[in-house]
Parts: sequence; structure tokens; C-alpha cells
Amino acid sequence: MQHVIEQATQALQVGRFEAAKTLVSTALEETACPTTRLALLEVLAQAQTGLQEHAAAAHAWQDAYEHAAAPDDKGRLFEQARQAIRDQQDYPALLHLAQEHLPHIRTPQEHAACLLAAGEALVHLQRYQEAQQEYLEPALELAGVIPETRLHLWHYLGLSHLAEHRFTDAAAAFRQSADLALGQHFASTAAHLASQRAQLHHVRNAARFYEGVIHLIYQRPQQAVQSFQELQRPLTAVGAFNVALFLGMAYRALQQPEAAIRALQALARTATCPETLRGPAAVVRAGIAIPEPWKVLAQGGGWSFVRH
Repeated sequence: MQHVIEQATQALQVGRFEAAKTLVSTALEETACPTTRLALLEVLAQAQTGLQEHAAAAHAWQDAYEHAAAPDDKGRLFEQARQAIRDQQDYPALLHLAQEHLPHIRTPQEHAACLLAAGEALVHLQRYQEAQQEYLEPALELAGVIPETRLHLWHYLGLSHLAEHRFTDAAAAFRQSADLALGQHFASTAAHLASQRAQLHHVRNAARFYEGVIHLIYQRPQQAVQSFQELQRPLTAVGAFNVALFLGMAYRALQQPEAAIRALQALARTATCPETLRGPAAVVRAGIAIPEPWKVLAQGGGWSFVRH
């Protein structure tokens, strides 16, 4: 089978993804050797990624992880599978992967990354107490964890507190994540650097957005306006709508109706405004303050977590 692996790898290198996929798919039907299947599955996952078959690639990375036996292979394939599953937003599968990998961790950093994956999955599955107590908080206590991982731990801890209406704890967690994001410097390759910067941009903006919402909840509209104005462009389309709505609410609370109307211009285009925001936007435009902003969040008016 080695010659098949070599041929498929060469096909990958020149962009012949369909040919590579066909070669390894046929070979997988003919061998049961775990070591050989591991190599074939890695090539298959890369070929499927090149073909934009991302769901199939995620399954292939998971299968490759299952076949891995050596600790180095386990650690490397955990990262590949974790990222592919996250991109598919398959949170039950992400939780299963993280829990399966916990007995195989070798370093504090790998331990923290594994706990982060499980905590992130549980937050999305709305199992907040479990996420906090069993994964996120223990991960933050580990020494030897890189700042990039720590900022994501604080970010998801903030989201879990927010979902439980523990607004003071949420604000503190978001401040931690935003401060860590501001202090990051990278020496990675250009492609990886761009991806990291996009993620940090998103996390930093999410922290500032929720900070502004929490200020509104505690009736501090001037501080809310300041938080929303500190958001950095570009924003996702849904993110821009969310900011417009809550900024309008803040100006309305400050009894500045003209500023509120200007902030809500993005929501005036009802054809592109998300359905969940049309009602709240109409209320703000009508000049009626919404007394409980977190209810808008619960109805779908939160920050967009679509990655850049």
C-alpha cells in the first residue's frame, strides 16, 4: 500500500484532489491494517478538504484519530479533528473527541486545549454548569498554558456566565479575554497568522459587545455606548445588526433619539435584517426603552459567532 500512499500524496501536492481521494478510498476497502489505514485516512481528509467536502473531511480526521496509537499521532490528529469538527459546529462530536482524548494528554498546554474543546462544546449545548466546573475553570488553573488558549477559556466562561444571567462574572471574564487578545503577538506563518488575527479580532469584539450589553442591563448607557464604539471593523453582517440595535437602545436610554435613529440605520433595511431583530428594532425606533436587554439575546439577538 505504500506506493498508493505515495501516489495519492503526490496527487495532493499538485492539486489533484479527486484523484487522491479515489486512490485512497479504493485502498481503504482493501486493507484492515491500522497503521496503513491511518496514513490513508490522513490523505483522504486532506483530499476532501481540498474538494470543499468539509463534513466528510471531519469524519475522516475523526477516523484517523481513532486509528492512531502513538502519543505524538494522537496529539497531532486531535488538533486536526478538533478544528474540522468545530468548523462543522458538530458540538456533540467535539465533546466526545475531547473526552476521549483526555487520557492521552501529555502537556499542560494540550490538557488546556482539550478542556477548552469540551467546555466550548458544552456551552453550545447549553450545559453551562458542567462546562464551568468540569472544564473551563480547571483549565484556567493550569500553569504553562499559552495566552491564546487562556483568552478563549475566559471567552467561553464569560458566555456561560452570561447565559445564566451572572452578569458581573460575565463582564469580568470578558475583560480578561479582551485584555489577553490585545496583548497577543505572533511569529507564525502568514496564513496561520491571518487566521489567528481574525479569531482574536472576533473574540475582542465579542468581549466589548457583551460588556456593552451588561452596562445596559445595569442601566449604564454611557458606558455601553463607549463599549460599542470601541468595536473594531470589519464586523460580520449579523454583528453589525446587533451593534446597531443595542447602540440604539443605549442612545434611547440617554434620551438622545436622533442618535438612536442614526445608530439604527442598519436595521432600517428590513429585507436584510434578521427576523429576530425586527421587532426589537421597531420598539426602539418607536421610542420605547426595552427594560431587559438579555431577552433580546435569548431570542437570537446576540453577537454573531460565525468565524471570520
